[in-house]
Amino acid sequence: FVAGTDVAGVYTYTVAGGTICPDDTAIVTVAITVIPAPVITDADQSYCIVDLASSPTLADLTVDTIGAGNTVRWYADETSTVELPSTTILTNNTTYWASQFDTASNCESATRDSKTALIEVAPNAGTDGSYSDCEIDLVNTDLFTLLGGSPAATGTWTAPDGSAHSGNFVAGTDVAGVYTYTVAGGTICPDDT
Repeated sequence: FVAGTDVAGVYTYTVAGGTICPDDTAIVTVAITVIPAPVITDADQSYCIVDLASSPTLADLTVDTIGAGNTVRWYADETSTVELPSTTILTNNTTYWASQFDTASNCESATRDSKTALIEVAPNAGTDGSYSDCEIDLVNTDLFTLLGGSPAATGTWTAPDGSAHSGNFVAGTDVAGVYTYTVAGGTICPDDT
């Protein structure tokens, strides 16, 4: 029997008889359980994460359809025989391959479908800060130093009227109000202000 070439069915083995004895036959019935690959309609799955320590794992990947009571097994490529543990941390722009395992028949799909993980670390504009002083005591101030948390230094500032601003508050020139610091997001994560 040649897997992938021969078909399921009844195969007969015959030993020729002689002049006195008839032929003798035995049969082998070949049954093939076909399990389809899981259905994955969206080939990409995106994650916007706070930091790399909170990276998603294979357990976070989704498939659209599997049979009732079946499970999904993930692999590093389409032909690998080494199943990846569900705790495997996803890597950005990496494709993972899924098969469907039928627990009733103990059979796994011969074909696989794929999903690519797209991971982006969220931008961090820090936390709100404030500056307040008497008009006579105002000093030039780098607004970035007033932000809390760990803001990325790659952001841009806007003045209270929405115009671009340098982020350096100039006493006697700049007006009081809300100055907004924005760090641009990417293709997955939104901007952070």
